[in-house]
Amino acid sequence: MKSHLQVFVVESEHSTSEYYVSSSDHGLLTVPSLVLSSSYAVTEWMGLGLSYVSGNAAWQIFIGLQLVAPVIMLAGSFFMHESPRYLVLKNRPEEALEVLKKMHGSSDDKTFYLREFHQIKTQLALEKAQNVDFKTIFTKKSYRFRFLLITIVGSMAMLTGVIALQNYQYFMYALFPLSTIVCH
Repeated sequence: MKSHLQVFVVESEHSTSEYYVSSSDHGLLTVPSLVLSSSYAVTEWMGLGLSYVSGNAAWQIFIGLQLVAPVIMLAGSFFMHESPRYLVLKNRPEEALEVLKKMHGSSDDKTFYLREFHQIKTQLALEKAQNVDFKTIFTKKSYRFRFLLITIVGSMAMLTGVIALQNYQYFMYALFPLSTIVCH
Protein backbone atom coordinates (compact mmCIF):
# COMPACT_ATOMS: atom_id res chain seq x y z
CA MET A 1 0.00 0.00 0.00
CA LYS A 2 1.41 3.37 -1.00
CA SER A 3 1.88 5.83 1.86
CA HIS A 4 0.88 9.44 1.38
CA LEU A 5 3.29 10.61 4.05
CA GLN A 6 5.75 13.23 2.86
CA VAL A 7 8.54 15.00 4.70
CA PHE A 8 9.05 18.74 4.34
CA VAL A 9 11.89 20.66 5.95
CA VAL A 10 11.30 24.30 6.84
CA GLU A 11 14.37 26.35 7.69
CA SER A 12 14.49 29.67 9.49
CA GLU A 13 17.19 31.78 11.07
CA HIS A 14 16.79 29.99 14.39
CA SER A 15 15.67 26.43 13.71
CA THR A 16 15.05 23.61 11.30
CA SER A 17 11.71 21.84 11.52
CA GLU A 18 10.55 18.66 9.88
CA TYR A 19 6.88 18.31 9.04
CA TYR A 20 5.36 14.92 8.31
CA VAL A 21 2.10 15.49 6.51
CA SER A 22 -0.37 13.62 4.38
CA SER A 23 -1.06 14.79 0.85
CA SER A 24 -4.29 16.42 2.05
CA ASP A 25 -2.49 18.57 4.64
CA HIS A 26 -0.12 20.52 2.36
CA GLY A 27 -1.96 23.75 3.20
CA LEU A 28 -0.65 23.47 6.76
CA LEU A 29 2.89 23.92 5.50
CA THR A 30 2.18 27.44 4.33
CA VAL A 31 1.42 28.64 7.86
CA PRO A 32 5.03 28.59 9.19
CA SER A 33 6.30 30.23 6.00
CA LEU A 34 3.64 32.93 6.16
CA VAL A 35 4.36 33.60 9.83
CA LEU A 36 8.09 33.84 9.15
CA SER A 37 7.67 36.15 6.15
CA SER A 38 5.10 38.29 7.95
CA SER A 39 7.34 38.65 10.99
CA TYR A 40 10.20 39.93 8.84
CA ALA A 41 7.89 42.43 7.15
CA VAL A 42 6.45 43.62 10.47
CA THR A 43 9.97 43.93 11.90
CA GLU A 44 11.11 46.09 9.01
CA TRP A 45 8.06 48.36 9.29
CA MET A 46 8.53 48.61 13.05
CA GLY A 47 12.14 49.62 12.53
CA LEU A 48 11.15 52.28 10.05
CA GLY A 49 8.37 53.62 12.28
CA LEU A 50 10.52 53.62 15.39
CA SER A 51 13.31 55.44 13.57
CA TYR A 52 11.24 58.59 14.07
CA VAL A 53 11.14 58.11 17.86
CA SER A 54 13.95 59.95 19.61
CA GLY A 55 16.15 58.68 22.39
CA ASN A 56 16.64 55.22 23.80
CA ALA A 57 12.92 54.46 23.73
CA ALA A 58 13.06 53.54 20.03
CA TRP A 59 15.40 50.58 20.32
CA GLN A 60 13.99 49.55 23.70
CA ILE A 61 10.45 49.36 22.29
CA PHE A 62 11.76 47.52 19.24
CA ILE A 63 13.58 44.87 21.30
CA GLY A 64 10.72 44.66 23.82
CA LEU A 65 8.12 44.00 21.12
CA GLN A 66 10.15 41.00 19.99
CA LEU A 67 9.15 39.30 23.24
CA VAL A 68 5.45 39.24 22.34
CA ALA A 69 5.59 36.29 19.92
CA PRO A 70 7.73 34.02 22.15
CA VAL A 71 5.44 34.69 25.12
CA ILE A 72 2.39 33.76 23.01
CA MET A 73 4.18 30.62 21.78
CA LEU A 74 5.15 29.67 25.33
CA ALA A 75 1.58 30.08 26.56
CA GLY A 76 0.26 28.11 23.57
CA SER A 77 2.70 25.26 24.18
CA PHE A 78 0.73 24.26 27.28
CA PHE A 79 -2.28 23.50 25.05
CA MET A 80 -0.39 21.31 22.55
CA HIS A 81 -0.62 17.54 22.44
CA GLU A 82 2.36 15.46 23.42
CA SER A 83 4.31 14.01 20.53
CA PRO A 84 2.95 10.64 19.35
CA ARG A 85 6.51 9.39 18.97
CA TYR A 86 7.28 10.37 22.58
CA LEU A 87 4.11 8.65 23.79
CA VAL A 88 4.99 5.40 21.97
CA LEU A 89 8.55 5.64 23.29
CA LYS A 90 7.17 5.95 26.86
CA ASN A 91 4.92 2.89 26.30
CA ARG A 92 1.67 4.88 26.07
CA PRO A 93 0.37 3.68 22.68
CA GLU A 94 -3.32 4.35 23.37
CA GLU A 95 -2.62 8.03 24.00
CA ALA A 96 -0.44 8.18 20.88
CA LEU A 97 -3.29 6.75 18.79
CA GLU A 98 -5.69 9.33 20.20
CA VAL A 99 -3.33 12.20 19.37
CA LEU A 100 -2.77 10.88 15.84
CA LYS A 101 -6.51 10.43 15.38
CA LYS A 102 -7.09 14.06 16.43
CA MET A 103 -4.33 15.20 14.07
CA HIS A 104 -5.47 13.22 11.03
CA GLY A 105 -9.01 12.12 11.82
CA SER A 106 -10.61 14.66 9.51
CA SER A 107 -8.69 13.52 6.42
CA ASP A 108 -10.38 11.56 3.65
CA ASP A 109 -8.33 8.48 4.44
CA LYS A 110 -9.64 7.23 7.81
CA THR A 111 -6.80 4.72 8.23
CA PHE A 112 -3.94 7.18 7.69
CA TYR A 113 -3.41 7.76 11.40
CA LEU A 114 -3.15 3.99 11.94
CA ARG A 115 -0.49 3.68 9.25
CA GLU A 116 1.42 6.58 10.78
CA PHE A 117 1.16 4.94 14.22
CA HIS A 118 2.61 1.69 12.84
CA GLN A 119 5.33 3.65 11.06
CA ILE A 120 6.31 5.31 14.36
CA LYS A 121 6.38 1.93 16.14
CA THR A 122 8.42 0.37 13.33
CA GLN A 123 10.91 3.25 13.30
CA LEU A 124 11.39 3.06 17.07
CA ALA A 125 11.87 -0.72 16.90
CA LEU A 126 14.42 -0.28 14.10
CA GLU A 127 16.32 2.35 16.09
CA LYS A 128 16.32 0.09 19.15
CA ALA A 129 17.53 -2.90 17.10
CA GLN A 130 20.30 -0.84 15.52
CA ASN A 131 21.25 0.63 18.90
CA VAL A 132 20.90 4.22 17.63
CA ASP A 133 22.03 6.82 20.14
CA PHE A 134 23.67 10.25 20.14
CA LYS A 135 27.11 8.98 19.12
CA THR A 136 25.56 7.34 16.04
CA ILE A 137 25.40 10.81 14.49
CA PHE A 138 29.19 10.78 14.30
CA THR A 139 29.81 7.08 13.58
CA LYS A 140 27.34 6.35 10.76
CA LYS A 141 28.13 7.95 7.40
CA SER A 142 24.55 8.86 6.43
CA TYR A 143 23.90 10.43 9.84
CA ARG A 144 27.17 12.38 9.63
CA PHE A 145 26.07 13.75 6.25
CA ARG A 146 22.68 14.82 7.62
CA PHE A 147 24.31 16.43 10.64
CA LEU A 148 26.82 18.26 8.45
CA LEU A 149 24.08 19.42 6.09
CA ILE A 150 21.91 20.78 8.90
CA THR A 151 24.92 22.45 10.54
CA ILE A 152 26.04 24.13 7.31
CA VAL A 153 22.58 25.31 6.29
CA GLY A 154 21.79 26.59 9.78
CA SER A 155 25.15 28.35 10.07
CA MET A 156 24.87 29.95 6.65
CA ALA A 157 21.38 31.23 7.50
CA MET A 158 22.69 32.85 10.69
CA LEU A 159 25.77 34.25 8.95
CA THR A 160 23.66 36.28 6.51
CA GLY A 161 23.56 39.04 9.11
CA VAL A 162 19.80 39.50 8.96
CA ILE A 163 19.44 39.36 12.75
CA ALA A 164 22.05 42.07 13.28
CA LEU A 165 20.47 44.17 10.53
CA GLN A 166 17.07 43.88 12.14
CA ASN A 167 18.32 44.67 15.62
CA TYR A 168 20.34 47.70 14.53
CA GLN A 169 18.07 49.01 11.77
CA TYR A 170 16.99 51.87 14.04
CA PHE A 171 20.55 53.22 13.93
CA MET A 172 20.76 52.70 10.16
CA TYR A 173 17.53 54.65 9.63
CA ALA A 174 18.94 57.42 11.84
CA LEU A 175 22.18 57.54 9.81
CA PHE A 176 20.40 57.46 6.45
CA PRO A 177 17.03 59.20 6.85
CA LEU A 178 14.37 58.09 4.40
CA SER A 179 13.80 61.67 3.23
CA THR A 180 17.39 61.97 1.94
CA ILE A 181 17.17 58.62 0.17
CA VAL A 182 13.83 59.39 -1.51
CA CYS A 183 14.69 62.99 -2.44
CA HIS A 184 18.00 62.25 -4.12
